[in-house]
Amino acid sequence: NGIISGQAIQQTAGGDTVAGLNVSLEAFVDFQSVASFTGTVDTDGKFLFDTLATGPGIIYMASVTSQGISYSSPILKLDPQTTTVTTTVNIFGQTEDASGIMIDRAHWILDSQPGALVVGEIFELSNTLDRTFIGTRVDGIDQPVTIALAVPPGAEDINFENGALGERFLQKGNVIYDTTPLVPGKAAR
Repeated sequence: NGIISGQAIQQTAGGDTVAGLNVSLEAFVDFQSVASFTGTVDTDGKFLFDTLATGPGIIYMASVTSQGISYSSPILKLDPQTTTVTTTVNIFGQTEDASGIMIDRAHWILDSQPGALVVGEIFELSNTLDRTFIGTRVDGIDQPVTIALAVPPGAEDINFENGALGERFLQKGNVIYDTTPLVPGKAAR
């Protein structure tokens, strides 16, 4: 008997209309997807999903896709006492302007192991613009890139928390590029 309603809101002045955009709702148990629902937003950007489970351990996330980029709600939770939740999904225009991208925080973790030095890097990135940074073109990479990370020559076993080398992350020489757009906001990634 659960209901999740919401509204997709265009946050960029002069940005595209939200009417008719695709919306999806994913249900998760223990961070594993267990159900998916789809629809479209109305002329005001509103959407509604009903007859949802309100059992313990189930969480939901709504996503709206605009110009090929998926924007998500916060994590939503229903329970027997809270059977209705309302959310918003902020949508943004797009830009190739990287002037608003900044590293807010960077951490290096070094671990000496027999025959190797293990280096971990953690970056917190923000986008201060009112548009999603979709990236710029780099010679030798067949899609726009958003972030460039230099790696030392001879680096081995390069891994990423949210993606794989050769898929989301592409390497040319000693630079690895992230191809995922960066939405506006502090600590956006």
